[in-house]
Amino acid sequence: MSLSIGFMQGRLSPVPLGIYQRFPSDWKSELLLARRHKFSHIEWIVDSFSESFNPLLESDLLPYLKSSIDSDLCIYSVCVDIILEKFSHDTFNADLCADLLRLICYNAKQIGVTTLVLPFIENLSLKNSILRSQVIAMINNLEDYCSKLRIKLALELDLSPVEISSLFQELNPDYVGINYDTGNSAALGFDIEDEFSTYGNLILDVHIKDRLLNGPPVLLGTGNANLRLASVLIKDLPSKPIIILQSFRNHYDNNLLILQRDWFEYLLN
Repeated sequence: MSLSIGFMQGRLSPVPLGIYQRFPSDWKSELLLARRHKFSHIEWIVDSFSESFNPLLESDLLPYLKSSIDSDLCIYSVCVDIILEKFSHDTFNADLCADLLRLICYNAKQIGVTTLVLPFIENLSLKNSILRSQVIAMINNLEDYCSKLRIKLALELDLSPVEISSLFQELNPDYVGINYDTGNSAALGFDIEDEFSTYGNLILDVHIKDRLLNGPPVLLGTGNANLRLASVLIKDLPSKPIIILQSFRNHYDNNLLILQRDWFEYLLN
């Protein structure tokens, strides 16, 4: 797969004030917009808001989704935000979470998905040692199921390179890897060269974002993320990861996504 740039579902759809990322109610129209703006792929979202009408949770809707995508618009990856919304470090239920991931994996396979992005950040941060042990056990127990479906799990983490290296001593890198978020990394003050030299070979999926140090998302190129260097390091990765714009948005101008896509595509190429 070439290094084409996709986008996070919902970035071409309006959202209510106070909501930054959510599965779009009119997801069918957004697929049409994606084609119009010549995007080759999209990262699907599964969240609590869409629990009753998301095709990856409601199998009856899956045929329509399958008929809506083709070689011109693919879905390689799914961002499983629902686990961040349903669980925290003190309410995590490994059995319920695993059942949910199996359902999503099974349905996602029907539309050609290769990677599930699992956010273990914020209230699900694996800095919590008890949660870390529970998640490691759950992921290792899912290995046979995911491997049969040929779906890999990309963990979104807020850990340092040393902590990530330690974590992967207990996971199988043949089917578990990393979701690298350029903006979150910059906001946490991590060094991108240190990150890529430590675990670059594990990166399966990249979220392109810019953020201020310890601060919010901003337009690409205006924050602390070294996106010029990121573009070079991403191109050098042997894994050829999925690249997804999760860039700054507001509530009224979808053209921001296109402008930022064109800016980063210039860097990448």
